[in-house]
Amino acid sequence: MKKLLFILLALAISISAMSQQDFQTIKVKEKFSISLPSFLTPTTEDLDSTATIQYENADTLYFFKVLEESKKSVHDIFDTVDLGENFTKDIKGYFNLVDQFASDYCDTYGFEKKETIVNGMKTIYYSLNKRAEGFDYKVNIIYVEGKNTYYQVSVWIFDEYFDSLKDIMEKSLFTFKEL
Repeated sequence: MKKLLFILLALAISISAMSQQDFQTIKVKEKFSISLPSFLTPTTEDLDSTATIQYENADTLYFFKVLEESKKSVHDIFDTVDLGENFTKDIKGYFNLVDQFASDYCDTYGFEKKETIVNGMKTIYYSLNKRAEGFDYKVNIIYVEGKNTYYQVSVWIFDEYFDSLKDIMEKSLFTFKEL
């Protein structure tokens, strides 16, 4: 009985510590800022050469990155290639373009999509499950329409760690702010 109480107490303390996670605010070239969990550090390897910033924690298999694309270059694609009515010159069209391309290259299943506002910017929140090379992982992404830039701010984590870090992932994403 005492062992069980001790185990439950230890579990409660560790869950409490995670929910009160410290955050660090990262500013990138006077373009944007975001608060990330302090357990993340800049990656030592290039996980995505197109990312503006990348952070990770190898112990929890937690990865974070931001991608940027100029609105002009995206709109030029829409002007030169007839992609259909779903590809409009706004955050919805950008989301549809990226989602169509990404879904062609990876098994995805079960998702949640909702339109929202993050720090005054039109945003699409997208949460999905992916399977690659025999591993299942969760991805939470916000697609943000900035003044002159579209941003993809994403966090991905292996399934086994998702439940314990989900709130931290979402809290971090919604701190994104264009400067």
